[in-house]
Amino acid sequence: MEPQQNEVILFENRDFAENGRIRRIAISNYAIGAVHSLHQLDFKDCLSSLKWKLDPGIVVTFYEDHDRGGRQCPISGEGADADTHNNNFKDCASSFDWSRTQ
Repeated sequence: MEPQQNEVILFENRDFAENGRIRRIAISNYAIGAVHSLHQLDFKDCLSSLKWKLDPGIVVTFYEDHDRGGRQCPISGEGADADTHNNNFKDCASSFDWSRTQ
């Protein structure tokens, strides 16, 4: 499963396992600069791996708390993280926002 352009795929389990919850986030469906709750997507505190494909200059930041507080996990460009536990962001994402740097 690969992301489309300007999309982030969230996986409940490590290593992009498809036997748990999966959410596809097309960032253009969300207001730029606003905080968006993962609770509304039934995905609060369960992010274990993710894949993304973003235009140059777009940054998506995941937050531990709903108010941009706590730990942060910014992503940009194209990439994947098979285990968010390894970067001290295990299962703690509660919200996200996105911005354009260019």
